[in-house]
Amino acid sequence: MNVPSENRVAIITGGGTGVGAAAAQALDTNGWTTVICGRRLEPLQEVSAGLKNPKLSLALDISSPTAVEELFTSTVEAFGRVDLLFNNAGIGAPPVPINELSVESWRQVVDINLTGTWLCARAAFDQMKRQSPAGGRIINNGSVSAQTPRPFSSPYTATKHAVTGLTKALALEGREHGITVGQIDIGNALTPLTRQMTQGVLQADGTTREEATMSVSSVADAIIFLAELPNDVNVPQMTIMANEMPLIGRGYVGGPHHASTIYRDPSLAACRKGRASTYSELSYHCLAASTESKRITTVRVAGSSPSSDVHAPPRTRYVPP
Repeated sequence: MNVPSENRVAIITGGGTGVGAAAAQALDTNGWTTVICGRRLEPLQEVSAGLKNPKLSLALDISSPTAVEELFTSTVEAFGRVDLLFNNAGIGAPPVPINELSVESWRQVVDINLTGTWLCARAAFDQMKRQSPAGGRIINNGSVSAQTPRPFSSPYTATKHAVTGLTKALALEGREHGITVGQIDIGNALTPLTRQMTQGVLQADGTTREEATMSVSSVADAIIFLAELPNDVNVPQMTIMANEMPLIGRGYVGGPHHASTIYRDPSLAACRKGRASTYSELSYHCLAASTESKRITTVRVAGSSPSSDVHAPPRTRYVPP
């Protein structure tokens, strides 16, 4: 596909605030024609007012098939084609235990985050196949929740994991049509919706801690990088995150028993302090030795009884403090 830079057209869902607004502004700066959509007209108009190139803003609900059809029909009528879809719109549910979450809340998240993403990708495929020159690019916003959950986030985490599967399936399906599909997983970009990160959020260990954030402009730069790659080049999945956010590794570790904490052997079931009989009738004899400079975890795999002879040599791993 060879489209003159001044004629490139991008659709950004969830374009009225946060990452979507930043992406629209960056694309506009780089010469793209932009179409932004969202559920509320006022923020869309505010973003649109700051764009210099041809643009269109539409208030609609991407979970509605007729609304998505309107989005793409209006875009093609105004600008003739679609070269980029940034599937960015998404919502979360109240952070409560699963048994306290309403079915309605679950369905709302699934409708926007998954069905809406699928509907927009479906419409983009239809248009990108038919236009001349054919082809285009789809970037799905997976969020780092496509990799690792936060506490009490089952609807959001489930839909974002599903987006990863959708991205892979569409990347395969799009090859023969010149349609490139990839995903960006964003962690702790500072927007009005994520400002709570700087005040403290619930961690997996039950504590509430502040988390590092990054400028949303860095995410916009990443979107530009992906959008302007040749269509025969794909980045199937990119992660961009605040460097000090507790995603990589074990996250926050602390408490009075920090030095003697036993961590899970990745090939086996959970191993707690002392002895535990936890999985597949295996016991895991765990011994933690603590020194001033390091901690060593030795995992012995025994038979179905804690008193069974150990035939396999222990696995010893350094566990960083």
